[in-house]
Amino acid sequence: METNLLPLLNEGGIAGFLAVVAVLVLGNWLRERGKLASPAPGSAPGTAGELSSIRTEIADLDVRLTAVEVHMRAMPTRDDLHALQLNQATQVEKLNALDRAISATGAAVSRIEGFLLEVSQRGAK
Repeated sequence: METNLLPLLNEGGIAGFLAVVAVLVLGNWLRERGKLASPAPGSAPGTAGELSSIRTEIADLDVRLTAVEVHMRAMPTRDDLHALQLNQATQVEKLNALDRAISATGAAVSRIEGFLLEVSQRGAK
């Protein structure tokens, strides 16, 4: 079993990791329920009903694992998150530059207003 799971774990990425974890959890769960224990010598294998219930449980776990894999594929990757961080940093810099430009424009408008008030007061004299 190790010869099958180790390459999957090493080369399978997150999906391989999830598959190995699912197999190990399923194996331990079945062993605890007594459905994976090796039969005693001379005893008959599990009944058809036991095998059917195991197949049903495995099918249910397969559906759950597939749902987890689909969810994992939909999640952003490390590169996606990094690109988002870079984009956010760029937007922050643009907003800071815009704030500086607005402040400079406000100061210029204040100077022009002061100048126009001064000119109008001179003309009124």
